[in-house]
Amino acid sequence: MSGEGKRSDGLLGEGDHERHRLLQAPPALYVTALLLDSQTVFLLDKCKMPRADSAHTSQEHAYQVVHASPNEARPFLWSVPPERFEVFDMFQSCRLHKAMLIGFATLMLAGAPPLLAATLTVTNTDDSGPGSLRQTIANASSGDTIVFGVTGMIILLRGELVINKNLTINGPGAGSLEISGNSASRVFNISGPFTVAISGVTIKNAHSASDGGGINNSGTLTVTDSTFSGNSAADGGGITNFGTLTVTNSTFSDNSATTFSGGGIVHSGSGTVTVTNSTFSRNSAANGSGAIGGANGTMMMVINSTFSENSGAEGGGIGNGGTLTVTNSTFSRNRAADGGGITNFGTLTVTNSTFSDNSATTFSGGGIATAGSGTVTVTNSTFSRNSAANGGGGIVNGGTLMTVTNSTFSGNSAIGGGGIANAGTLTVKNTLLANSRAGGNCSGSIISLGHNLSDDDKCAFIQTGDMNNTPAGLDPGGLKNNGGPTQTMRC
Repeated sequence: MSGEGKRSDGLLGEGDHERHRLLQAPPALYVTALLLDSQTVFLLDKCKMPRADSAHTSQEHAYQVVHASPNEARPFLWSVPPERFEVFDMFQSCRLHKAMLIGFATLMLAGAPPLLAATLTVTNTDDSGPGSLRQTIANASSGDTIVFGVTGMIILLRGELVINKNLTINGPGAGSLEISGNSASRVFNISGPFTVAISGVTIKNAHSASDGGGINNSGTLTVTDSTFSGNSAADGGGITNFGTLTVTNSTFSDNSATTFSGGGIVHSGSGTVTVTNSTFSRNSAANGSGAIGGANGTMMMVINSTFSENSGAEGGGIGNGGTLTVTNSTFSRNRAADGGGITNFGTLTVTNSTFSDNSATTFSGGGIATAGSGTVTVTNSTFSRNSAANGGGGIVNGGTLMTVTNSTFSGNSAIGGGGIANAGTLTVKNTLLANSRAGGNCSGSIISLGHNLSDDDKCAFIQTGDMNNTPAGLDPGGLKNNGGPTQTMRC
């Protein structure tokens, strides 16, 4: 770099102004970007830096910088490699007040993304060494993206892959890349409050003696276009979530929770689990729910998803102890001792969804069982051919309050209340109950809000528009695609 135009007092000279113009970025922004590292922002303290005419004869030159956080600012030495000297030389002016730099750093700490994120490529399917996924994760800086130049299967022989930084892992597709735990270890452990995105991979044959066979998440995790298959753990065969989890366009099959809950996913965190456009099949749990389990106080949302042939002790499809919203989803052929489709101990809202051929093999609620202080709201949903060993082939309300509106119950069976069994407070409006194979359409006291139809006298509807002992005229072909988000029945 030429010294022409450089001022002896360390301020910008004419040549420096031209170099600044070429950078096309404000000085503070550019320097901050260079020194952004993981969770910490480092900014140059220009009032304490060496003068511009300092000799650059050594391999590295120590510059004085400031560590900026919302609560403190203290000196910190940063070793700058020679190739960055020309950048730092331009900004050795005291004209910009340190407070402005710290203010900018605070903004960066508040959530601005890193400006120098890199893309790293995995070049082989080895478990370790140069080009391996394990080594690439270790080499990555916070905010980097990992992609793959290979397909096939990565078999983990040296234990789980720990992610302790913000990171994006973009696989070539779930059908092209498999990461196996070799039935001996977990695949990914997101070990702290990091933001991680994983897409386009299959996670299989992973195992943990504790939480999360496939992934153990303590941060903010987004999973997209991925498959979890044949994973197992004591709790959460596919994923255990202690943070925030978003799953989209993904498949969970044949995963198991060997001791507790959530063959596919178990949620025990303070964040929200959101599942969209995903499929859960043949997942199982020794206790709790077969596919997804939510602990007390958790929040979960399930949208446009399918649950089939999952099994558990409470909730073959989903077990909820917190707040669960289910929209445009299908539950079919799931089974559990109690609550074949869903078991609810919290607050459950179901909209535009279909429950068919689910079974409560020991107790109640072939489609949905609610108990304790649980409340349920069901709207625009269909319950067909569900069964329970005890009460409520379609739904049983053993909780505080249940409301059913604009819904259809057909062909369900139980000892008592083939369609609906109630032991709490249950209101029904604009709902059709018919063709119960055993136990009649209703059991217990049902509060009608009007315009309900039952093809037997077990519901005893008496409000405006109610009809008892009236044929429903449902299509004998049963469930069909009638244009909605799930299969329904037409009259």
